[in-house]
Amino acid sequence: MATTPRGVPYPGPGDPDNVPVDMHELAQWLNDHPGISALSTTARNALAGVDLWDGRLVFDTTLRAYMKYDDNTDTWGRQWEGAVATYDSSVTWTKPTGPAMFLVEVWSGGGGGANPGSTGAAGGGGGGGYRARWFRTADLGATESITIGVGGAGGIISGTSPTNGSAGGTTSFGSHISVTGGKGGAGTGVNTTVSGGDGGGVSGGKGGQGATSALAGSSTWGGGGGGSGRNDGSHIPGNSECGGGGGGSQAVSGGLSGLGGAGGAAGIGVAGAAGTVPGGGGGASGANAVAGAGANGRVRITSY
Repeated sequence: MATTPRGVPYPGPGDPDNVPVDMHELAQWLNDHPGISALSTTARNALAGVDLWDGRLVFDTTLRAYMKYDDNTDTWGRQWEGAVATYDSSVTWTKPTGPAMFLVEVWSGGGGGANPGSTGAAGGGGGGGYRARWFRTADLGATESITIGVGGAGGIISGTSPTNGSAGGTTSFGSHISVTGGKGGAGTGVNTTVSGGDGGGVSGGKGGQGATSALAGSSTWGGGGGGSGRNDGSHIPGNSECGGGGGGSQAVSGGLSGLGGAGGAAGIGVAGAAGTVPGGGGGASGANAVAGAGANGRVRITSY
């Protein structure tokens, strides 16, 4: 089996006529070397050898841009630079003239953290979900409604009684994309198991499950689950690659996210921190303080 300078296998002149083996090696190489990879800037800069060739295209998830490698200069350059519009409040979007394609990214609202009452426990709010979709110009109307999901309110001070956090709102782009918000954290008046809020879910990606006595669920497309309020359980909230991070509990920091907002940190005796836009879940609070609110959602449209 011979290979090209890029390492692509092919049957050489002296190879035996073994088509199944040749096709298997070629299929394996193609599987291991996708045409356009999604990589962070750090991972992209680490490419070398047969993984780096002239003209290789990568979608840089840190820069949110397509990058092309030039072997002559040993540099990466931006490709298909798009115009980016970010919407943090509901609005009617008017389709611009000129672009052929649109990348629409949607984040829903994060759930609010809970308040434990005077002697109880409280969980963090779940992070909002995420979805992205490409559209041709002809796929979209002249205008489309953008509805931004509002972050859920954090649990309030209510004497000795605990108060749950509220769920985050749904974010939508016309009738094309709809993403549900993260669930609010739960509060209990006794020191026992209490769950963090589930992360917001989308079609094809469930949000991380809120923690009880185990780690909160993390997710790729959905939001991270909120941390548990149980004193002898896990308080670590879930992370998300694209949705919002889950809110923390028991003074633990909020979950992280690659594209969305981080979850709010929890407080003991102090207020929980609000989640970060877009879609971070709110942190749980101490007994005599208000829990953190979930962050609002967002819509981002890149025109090409």
